Amino acid sequence: MITRKTWKKGTLNGFKTSFMLLKIIVPVFAAVTILGHTPVIGYISGVFGPIMRFTGLPGEAAIAFVTGAVVNIYAAIGIIIALNLTPWQITTIAVMLNLSHELVVESAILKKTGIKVFPIIMIRLLSAFLVGGAMNAMGKLIF
Repeated sequence: MITRKTWKKGTLNGFKTSFMLLKIIVPVFAAVTILGHTPVIGYISGVFGPIMRFTGLPGEAAIAFVTGAVVNIYAAIGIIIALNLTPWQITTIAVMLNLSHELVVESAILKKTGIKVFPIIMIRLLSAFLVGGAMNAMGKLIF
């Protein structure tokens, strides 16, 4: 039964979770915005541009992808917000990140279970880029 106590507890938990996420997203967003005014983003974009273009994403989206794959998906969200991507590009990178998020943490877990880590990482990264490429092709047909 939903009571006043349930609403109060749910609201408090919601604010705590939102604050926790904001502590990650806002600093990352600020850092990427500041980096956007330096040559760093342009350099990263130039290096990763060709592989990211396969997925229909700009080269700077590599920063969000690598951050999501290595650190966590919430930090990647802060970067994605700062990149000024189209809704389709946001959807594409979100799907790619769902396939390849938090590789470091999940690799440590896999290693403890006895599963070989390298093949799993390669499968996840390859599938992320293949799905990204398929979404790019689909986006060209739709839009």
